[in-house]
Amino acid sequence: CCNLSECLGKDYFKNKNGQYRDSSPQRNTLSKSNMDNSVSGKDLSSEEDEPRKIAKALYPFLPESDRELRLSKGDEIEVITAEPNSEWWFGVLNGNEGYFPCNYVEKIGSW
Repeated sequence: CCNLSECLGKDYFKNKNGQYRDSSPQRNTLSKSNMDNSVSGKDLSSEEDEPRKIAKALYPFLPESDRELRLSKGDEIEVITAEPNSEWWFGVLNGNEGYFPCNYVEKIGSW
């Protein structure tokens, strides 16, 4: 497991004024293996026999790479991958797909 600030350096999370990028809750540690496992070959359309998994953003999230989703509070994300022990989920929002921290969202419905 790798902590983003250890991998990228503490200053990566600061803006030009030396302040941290946002005031959202503490970011989870990021598992390199979770981010490296590509789901790009997976069919993102919902299967007819499976209900869609939807999560609602509780906080804004600013992506730090092009593999992450930008979230605004209240966004509803279709969750494609939500492994039980993973702190990062993979989903689709407004036609964009990417990873986002699961502690920034709440599940909608029972899934």
